[in-house]
Amino acid sequence: MPLVQAASKVVFGGTSAECLGTATQLVCKIFLNSGSGVEEVVRRYYAEVHPWFPIIQEDVGNFLSLTVPTKLGHYGHLLLSMYLASHPLCKHANHFADNPLYLTAKQMFLVIQASSTGSMPLLQSGLLIAVYEFGHGLTGKAHHTVSSCLTVYRCLVGTQYGREPSSDKGMSEIWACWQSIMHLDRLIIFSKTVNAFTRQTLFQENSFFWESIYSSSILPPSASHHKVKPVFSDMEVETSNFSMLYHVSILVGDIFEHIAQVIAGETPSKLYQDLVKEISLTVCNMIEEAGSTSTKFCESIALALSSLLLLQLFRATRQLKSHSTREDDIALQTTKRMVLDMNRTANYILQTNGASTMSLVGICSVCSAGVLLVLASQRGQQTSLTDSDLAIIRFNLKALNRRWGIGAMYLRCLGEDLGLDGLVLNSENDNSIAQIIKI
Repeated sequence: MPLVQAASKVVFGGTSAECLGTATQLVCKIFLNSGSGVEEVVRRYYAEVHPWFPIIQEDVGNFLSLTVPTKLGHYGHLLLSMYLASHPLCKHANHFADNPLYLTAKQMFLVIQASSTGSMPLLQSGLLIAVYEFGHGLTGKAHHTVSSCLTVYRCLVGTQYGREPSSDKGMSEIWACWQSIMHLDRLIIFSKTVNAFTRQTLFQENSFFWESIYSSSILPPSASHHKVKPVFSDMEVETSNFSMLYHVSILVGDIFEHIAQVIAGETPSKLYQDLVKEISLTVCNMIEEAGSTSTKFCESIALALSSLLLLQLFRATRQLKSHSTREDDIALQTTKRMVLDMNRTANYILQTNGASTMSLVGICSVCSAGVLLVLASQRGQQTSLTDSDLAIIRFNLKALNRRWGIGAMYLRCLGEDLGLDGLVLNSENDNSIAQIIKI
């Protein structure tokens, strides 16, 4: 990975003002030492990441005109972040997710943030760094980065969370960045939940443990002022998958709040039946709007179904001491079948095209749902799986790991269950996975 090696030769130090003043020269030196072209980085980012994470509104041509050396400015740091988000990790045994290029980009982001009032390229670069961190299992670091992005966002638009700017040109960059903050916050908490299953009995009576996970969200479930239900027939403009992800992320926050409140012995703000009904209706609306053969809302549907499965497994676990209702059993089996169908579809796409151009949100949602099914099956929660089902889930996890290091975390969750061996992992202090070395 030439750009990583080039970054290791660059010293990034001095005062905040000095670092800010030399940011452009630093980026130019890194690209010069690596031999990587700016246009190559930009076009790869637009081909592989931008379709599912559209936080940059400029088209390729316009963006390239902004990144010439004479007027690089904050766009230099954004270029490094674009590179990080669009390239897989080097699989060399001595290379980890926290490589020199990542550390340089992260340090530059923090220094520029401390030295300025914020800018749109700074916010965008921070979000792409968070994508890199989350995608490669650095969930603790990702959460800190998203928190910093929230600070930059508030500097740009004021203190009102989720205030949608008025625009005649559709979704503006700042609104897209706010949606991305919401997406990443929910995904990080969901990832921590799945990872926690390797260390704790599924939703055991340990309220402090679970409250510590769900209270670590940087955004409360009610953070959005725009909880508008997506009634497609009433919408004047086409609903994008990205905007639907925002709505689903709000529902995920409601699920986290429900679980935390029930475990704490409080009366939940939303009843279980109401949550299931709302999520199921959202999924049905998306499927109907997209059509039976369309993948338009596939990421949103995947996140919604994986969240619904989490909620239903929580419900089933709570009812082990009593008797579950037939209605709940049927609902769980229905969700299980939909999740397995989702994994089969993802399996076909991964075998055909690989994971390089797949949405990180989508593939992580599919794989985390698969992990939940296997763990629930091992613990006797009426979700028995066939050998074929296990093979498909295993293939998807290994395909994810070839592009994103977070696949290592999910593989570790199922290491004993699926007989995986040869796993050598490097963990962060918060038990998330930094990098898989061998598989």
